[in-house]
Amino acid sequence: SVASGVIVELIGRKKFLILINFPFLLGLLLLCFAPSYAILLLANVVIGVTVGLTEAPNNSYNGEVCQPEIRGAMSANS
Repeated sequence: SVASGVIVELIGRKKFLILINFPFLLGLLLLCFAPSYAILLLANVVIGVTVGLTEAPNNSYNGEVCQPEIRGAMSANS
């Protein structure tokens, strides 16, 4: 989460959240089609790093774009 702060300041929250979907998709594809145990471990690392990078920008982006009535529910589900 700390590492994502620098990137988010450079390119913005929305662009970062869009771009981070590509490594997440890569991790999911590796997980689905892994031919070996090592690839499964690599997929878990890629997905874990991706989820960690999205925590901070996702919550702050939800706070910026959501109505106050639903802001808590949107942040809890992210």
